[in-house]
Amino acid sequence: MRFLVRISAMVVLLFSGALSAQEMAPDVRQQIEQLGSKAMSEALQVIQDRGAIYPFGMLMDKAQEVRLVGYSGQDNTKPPADEYVGALVQQVRDTTAVMFSVEVAAVLKMHSIKNEEGEVVPGVWMLIDHRHGTPLIIFQPLIPGDKPNHYALGPQLFEASAQSLFNH
Repeated sequence: MRFLVRISAMVVLLFSGALSAQEMAPDVRQQIEQLGSKAMSEALQVIQDRGAIYPFGMLMDKAQEVRLVGYSGQDNTKPPADEYVGALVQQVRDTTAVMFSVEVAAVLKMHSIKNEEGEVVPGVWMLIDHRHGTPLIIFQPLIPGDKPNHYALGPQLFEASAQSLFNH
């Protein structure tokens, strides 16, 4: 359990530190930090428990209530994660188009990148967007630890995205 607490605290610190470099209104930044930290912590907990995540989304409304969005079919008909993530992004877009109380939305999936040495680095990819902000892509590298499904967190990578979860 200590591992999860440390990971959650580290995610909040990393997330808020990296976002401070982004130009955005303080309330927008605070809402993005709040949902982003919650979504990333949830993803890391599932990875620790199950070894991976299936793509999922989170929505946060004006009252700061969070709703989980994801696959709701039967396991034996579940599409591969890479195929499903496109449908999930569209599902989140459709939801934010009709639920005007939603302020922040995020979509998360497992993803790998290559580092400078050409080694594959696994991690969690998140597209997070605010109704009144700029969408961001965040990649949280996972450095394998000494036990299965235990990881150290590498420095988060942030970049603005042209892919929106709202109709800006």
